[in-house]
Amino acid sequence: MKLLNSLLFMLVAAGSSLATDNKAIQKALLDEHVVYAVPVSTNRVTTISFPGAIAAIDGAGVSMDSKSAGQFQLAHTRGSAFFSLRALMPQASANLNVRWNHRTYVFELAESGNPLLSFILETPADQNNVQPAPELSRTGILALLDKAKAFPLLKKQHPDAAADVDFVSYADHASVTDFNDYEIRLEEAYRFNHEDTLVFRATLKNKTAEPILYRPGSFALRAGNRVYPQTLSDAPGVIPADGESAVYFAVTGTPDGGRNELSLKNTFSVLVERIATGKLKTPPEQTAVSPTAIPPNPATPRTVQSAQVQPTPDQPASDQPVQVESAPAVHPTPEPSPARLQSLLSKAKAFQLLKRHHPDVVADVDVFNCADHPSVTDFNDCEIRLEEAYRFNRDDTLVFRTTMKNKTAQPIRYNPASFSLHAGNRVYHQSAGDAPGIIPPNGESTVFFAVSGTADRDLIEFPNTLTVMIDR
Repeated sequence: MKLLNSLLFMLVAAGSSLATDNKAIQKALLDEHVVYAVPVSTNRVTTISFPGAIAAIDGAGVSMDSKSAGQFQLAHTRGSAFFSLRALMPQASANLNVRWNHRTYVFELAESGNPLLSFILETPADQNNVQPAPELSRTGILALLDKAKAFPLLKKQHPDAAADVDFVSYADHASVTDFNDYEIRLEEAYRFNHEDTLVFRATLKNKTAEPILYRPGSFALRAGNRVYPQTLSDAPGVIPADGESAVYFAVTGTPDGGRNELSLKNTFSVLVERIATGKLKTPPEQTAVSPTAIPPNPATPRTVQSAQVQPTPDQPASDQPVQVESAPAVHPTPEPSPARLQSLLSKAKAFQLLKRHHPDVVADVDVFNCADHPSVTDFNDCEIRLEEAYRFNRDDTLVFRTTMKNKTAQPIRYNPASFSLHAGNRVYHQSAGDAPGIIPPNGESTVFFAVSGTADRDLIEFPNTLTVMIDR
């Protein structure tokens, strides 16, 4: 009897221990723009669950039974909403693509001694049930920054301290975000899995002869259409003239408090809020740009000049002028006044009416409807959707109509003067706008904002992958 009681006590104690250890069970929001990193063990089973029946699964190095060659064994019943995995060899790695709800979700599998036993994927509507990100103190995040700085030494002399850290170097595949007169180049990235925190080492390069100021606490990471603001950074706030500056910044969880589960295999862009110190008056030398689907002003015609031909040893002098073609002149970017920009915003709002009754007023305006090329920037609890773009060619200005959607039951406030447009690695800050600065709970708000030409007259192509950013 005593033996039976002892066994029961041991089972209850073991069950309590397992119940309190939920690190092996995690939840995440479905996002087709994110690569999910999933650690899998050779002696444990990992189950990945979707909200509904899975349409298809494709993978490299994955087999349906242990007899076939492969690094991972997969078990899935057609029509079910989950599948299970087990690693077949140490240090195994593979990727898996899962088709669900007409979208493809990407998983990066890696053999690990600390596997996930259950990974539950939910739609954004279920985001309140997502496992929260770890609550890290400022001291804890500073410790992660210090670990990243000393990572080579820790890995060599204290490998146990770096066992849960993933690392990637960008030396062989550069990751650069270009802001025209300065750029941010990612050098290294570290993922601290237990803390759900990524730490980046980046180099900020100033291409001008003047120092560039920025807000050290404004770094943000973009992965796909998702934006993750920094948790903490080690940055001086200035890039020296014609120089470089090294910074570290950390990103923990998601803006709404969930785990980000971001894999280092994602393509990242880095954003930072610059402190304006004045406008560049003289544009740099003109460079070639691609043509746009919404054309600017018709190209300046190549002018014809008369020139006297200088005689050469085998050619007599001539008084007859000859025709010499010159390249188009480069003109400074127009700088519309605030009143002019407000006028352009008003024209965009009334464009349909003006086109019908006063076509001469909008004859110089090109319109691009984003309905055929949806451009949505998702911030988890809100999103910005581009609706229409108007190019005022004479003013070299673009006006955008956007819809801002609040997905929460609380109003969301933002800086109405902080809109910026991201096209590729280029950033175009707003010149004017009419934003109210608030999105109502579970509601939408229509906003117009204008972007004038850049100093180097770089043109925005349509259609293009455009992202709109704001400062919350």
